[in-house]
Amino acid sequence: MVRMLKKIILIVEDEPFVAGYLRVTLGDLGYAVAGVVDTGEEAVRIAIEQSLDLVLMDVVLAGEMDGIAAAELIHHHSDIPIIFLTAHSDEGFLKRAKITQPFAYLMKPLKESELRLTIELALQRHEMDSRLKTREKLLQGILDSLTEHIAVLDIQGYITMVNAAWVRFASNNGTDLKRTGIGTNYLEICRSASGHSCEGGQQASEGIAGVLDGSLPQFFLEYPCHSPDKKRWFMMNVTPLEGGKGGAVVSHTNITERKLVEVELQLAHVQLQQAHRQLAHTQSQLMQSEKLASVGQLAAGVSHEINNPIGYVYGNIGTFEQYIKDVFQILDAYGEAETSISDEEVIDRLEALKARLDIPFLRIDLQNLIKESKEGIGRVKTIVQNLKDFSDPDAMERWQWVDLNKGLDSTLTLLRRELQGKAEIKKEYGQIPEVECLPSQINQVFMNLLMNAIQAIEKEGAISIGTGVEGGEVWVSISDTGKGVMPEHLNRVFEPFFTTKQEGQGRGLGLSMSYGIVKKHHGSIEVQSEVNKGTTFTIWLPVKHV
Repeated sequence: MVRMLKKIILIVEDEPFVAGYLRVTLGDLGYAVAGVVDTGEEAVRIAIEQSLDLVLMDVVLAGEMDGIAAAELIHHHSDIPIIFLTAHSDEGFLKRAKITQPFAYLMKPLKESELRLTIELALQRHEMDSRLKTREKLLQGILDSLTEHIAVLDIQGYITMVNAAWVRFASNNGTDLKRTGIGTNYLEICRSASGHSCEGGQQASEGIAGVLDGSLPQFFLEYPCHSPDKKRWFMMNVTPLEGGKGGAVVSHTNITERKLVEVELQLAHVQLQQAHRQLAHTQSQLMQSEKLASVGQLAAGVSHEINNPIGYVYGNIGTFEQYIKDVFQILDAYGEAETSISDEEVIDRLEALKARLDIPFLRIDLQNLIKESKEGIGRVKTIVQNLKDFSDPDAMERWQWVDLNKGLDSTLTLLRRELQGKAEIKKEYGQIPEVECLPSQINQVFMNLLMNAIQAIEKEGAISIGTGVEGGEVWVSISDTGKGVMPEHLNRVFEPFFTTKQEGQGRGLGLSMSYGIVKKHHGSIEVQSEVNKGTTFTIWLPVKHV
């Protein structure tokens, strides 16, 4: 059997008869009397030094301090419940007594039944108040441990509680807490914010009002809140209490880092799409009319441009992955903290929120999305690297001594079908020495120039091919009897993507690639043209590679 400890009561009464009556009666009722004093000063001393459960305080006392003044000092040091004993009930007394927040009043002469009931009710109320204060401190401690800015609203939208992060945010932004703290109407705060640095104030006010009146189950809003020297974004989350009948909880989470990453990802995504479209378009045209090996310097440049957005997309995804891990670590910590919450209502709300959000699914799905994104970027990086390798002749061929006349004949053989019925070939080969070069690339130059010549001839014509040697260089000329090039276009024919051909006959890469290949061989390429008469390209290559 558990033995209940007696409640300890201090009697403050200057009338000996009343004091004696109270001592005997309290003993009969099962209470322990800490002592009987007749001055306010002595009552304050005992209340500070001893552990009391209740004080029966007469208003009129011996000494300079009356019961009301003594009660004020006692409340300053502790929350011991006080019951006033008085024979007076005038308005002035009640007004002074209210300041001390007494638990009850007992009018003299005292009755045992009223005394017993009043003491029991005062002790029960004090115990309930103590439990409530303990829970409030626990709740406040939990709220203060969160980084989100949190406020609790009553049914009319007035702020009843805020956490430390809310106070810090208000003070750091130079906001008067009297305008954003406890007792202010948050709906009005939101409406007054419209048109200032924080956007969405009217929308926020309407959303909060919807949660409070039960028309909305919950409300979310992402909004910018920029200062003159800093851009910031926040997420507002409004959750009802007791189905909206008990008010709502408003939280603001700083999502600036996430938004900045999103902006960078979006920009990188757009750049990646543009680069991918350019690459796909270029590759498609090359596959149709020009060998991919002739991409040369242009392809290397495109690869470089693609690698830049890929690099920071990949880096941002890694950062985003770490942010996700941090968020779930916080959620796990919150889950562990649930065991310290004794309020069943709070626990039920948390369980309902976790069930609705399906945290386990989000954890797995986010990991899969990040993994798939990394794999996709990895594939693009592999494609780009392959393209660079393909366009780098040094990685694919050795420099060799080659008979250019034979290279021209091999290229003509490949173009037999295109030449048939359209162009007569006239060869004027000279006796030339072998040239040290990369044969596949030089053959690609011959292919590009001959294809240009064929496409320049609209119906029938002739293509003349000549070779010769002069000094330490060998030259190759390819002439056609086609429509020629306009003088204003002549200085642009080697620019990438410049073309005067009809749709489907090329995208202006052949001559640009040829120019790059010849330059790589430390040679030169010249062009002469006359409208409606034809065009001649002349290639000069050193016999020995420098």
